[in-house]
Amino acid sequence: MTNEIKTIEFNGGTYTGQLNADGKPHGKGKEYWSNGNLAYEGEFEDGKKHGEGKLYDEDENLKYEGEFENGEIKNNK
Repeated sequence: MTNEIKTIEFNGGTYTGQLNADGKPHGKGKEYWSNGNLAYEGEFEDGKKHGEGKLYDEDENLKYEGEFENGEIKNNK
């Protein structure tokens, strides 16, 4: 992983943040909808949302804040 911040096309929108050696989001970053609005900000691991983050709808309304695991909202049991 590099601490260098890059912007790439990702999931139909863009991603700005840290990447791993394979060029996938890894570390802290932000994912944007195709309309340019923020979709997610937080931690990534090997191209998936993983760790603490905030998920937004296409109008940038906060939908979820908490923990993600392997790209999914982590169920707190």
